[in-house]
Formats: sequence, C-alpha cells, structure tokens
Amino acid sequence: MVIGISFLVVVFSYRHSGRESHPTRSLTANFLACLQLPSQRPREIIIEDLSHLQGKARSKKISRLCSSWARNENQERITVHAYVGGSGIKTVNAAYSSQTCPDPGCGYVHRDNRHGDMFHCRNPYWECNWQGYVDHVAAMNLKLRIEDHEINRFTPYREVKKILEERFLRRLESRNIQLDTKASAQRLRPQANHSC
Repeated sequence: MVIGISFLVVVFSYRHSGRESHPTRSLTANFLACLQLPSQRPREIIIEDLSHLQGKARSKKISRLCSSWARNENQERITVHAYVGGSGIKTVNAAYSSQTCPDPGCGYVHRDNRHGDMFHCRNPYWECNWQGYVDHVAAMNLKLRIEDHEINRFTPYREVKKILEERFLRRLESRNIQLDTKASAQRLRPQANHSC
C-alpha cells in the first residue's frame, strides 16, 4: 500500500482549555497514529518537497526560522516513525499538485481550479467537473508523481508547468479538439508565479 500525503504546516501556538497546544504536533501525531497499527502500515510514505516555501510573519528572519523549524520537526517525526514501522519515505515535487485535475483523462492545470480548500476542474474544452478537497487532490497527484520520469523532485516549477501543459495538449489532440485561436491557447498559460 502506498499513500500520498499533503501537509499544511501551522507555525504558532494558541491557548486551549488553559494549557498551551501546538497544532504542528497534533497534526503530525494524528498522521503518525495510523502508522502504529500493523495492518495500516504503508510500504512507502510520499511527501511533498516544501523546502522552497517560507513562513508568513512580519520579519523575514523569524519567518525563515519558524518555517524551517516546523518542516524539520515534521520531517524528523515522520522519518523516525517510518523507520520504526518499516516504511520508506519518498519526496516528490509539489509544484501545481493542488491545481492539476487528478482525473487521468483530463489533467487540466489552472489556478482557477482551486478555490480555498476546494478543487473544481474548470476545463473549458470538455466537461470534466472533477471536485474534491485540495489536500486530497494534491495527495492523488503526488502519488502519480512517484513514477513520473519527467518531473522529479528538483524540476523547476516553470518546467513542471510546461510538462503538465504539454500533456494536456496531447489529451486535447487525442480527443480531436483543435485550439482555434490564440485566445484559446492563452487559457493554458495564464499564470507566471509558482503556487501549490
């Protein structure tokens, strides 16, 4: 069994019931609890490479420290529990994983596919209408990237976007759908910045 996971790292603490709680610890603990059951242990744990992301705080220095601290703490906990449970860990490229339709027949990539925590495929060429939670969509796409020979962990995000668009164009051609105008072709390339 291979699972795909996607982490939302929260780096702050808050008071609850009179004692301090750490959301990062509880998030990791909830995930790692499933690794303790022998029947639930996966062969491989797939995680996304989030090393390029930075935290959001008023000071860049604080953001960098907090962000790297949370990632390192999660990575360390996952590594220890995976080792104890006999699971392997594989890190894959996270670029556009929550903006790409996970339907193998579609694969449409666009920032409008994602609205907060919800995903809805806005493919303008045929009605895909795939819907789901963004974390689930990202996990499905990360699982597909394990075996992807074109997109590896260190592929730049612009190159990932180009590869995903070329795959979608091949799907268009296989369905005998022609791009009539430049406006239609521009729909595939509306964004220039990296967003997962």
